Amino acid sequence: ERFGAQSLDVLENEPSRLAEIPGITRSKAAEMSASFRRQSGVRRLIEFLTIHRLPPELAVRLYRIYGPDAQDALRDDPYLLTDPYYGADFAVVDAFALELSLPADDERRVEAGILFELSYNLNQGHTFLPKNKLCAATAALLSLDGEVIEAGLTRLAEQERMVVDRIAGLDACYLPQFHEAEDYVCRRIARMA
Repeated sequence: ERFGAQSLDVLENEPSRLAEIPGITRSKAAEMSASFRRQSGVRRLIEFLTIHRLPPELAVRLYRIYGPDAQDALRDDPYLLTDPYYGADFAVVDAFALELSLPADDERRVEAGILFELSYNLNQGHTFLPKNKLCAATAALLSLDGEVIEAGLTRLAEQERMVVDRIAGLDACYLPQFHEAEDYVCRRIARMA
């Protein structure tokens, strides 16, 4: 009643004016405005995700981490959604990234593709993949040449987001937590033996 058609604008942009209403203190007005802005931000993020055919349930997690900058973070690096925290499907994220005109050979795409292949093959019972097979599978997945994938493998190893270990004459590529687990199991078995 007090602000009429401008109520939402007052809530979002001029919260101190809420204190003009009897019974609302300045601190309560600020709290109400912050809550409204948060809900509006999540709503806008849900709309953005839906337009781009991404699961709307990602909005709350994204907003929790990035706040009102979530859309900018997604535009900057769509592959952040492939992190296990978000659990978004790689194919959907990849389509979204290409829709945003990210180059097909972008480093983030290559690295996300490699990590996806390692994660995907866990479901087949493989804690690691031989480097040559990982390179070939990722090149096929992303329709890129092997040199681009090799460079991505090197970057991931340097960043310690992937472990390369020499096993039986092969370069074996692991996600770090699975290399650590396999190493632990081997040490325990060796102690028992």
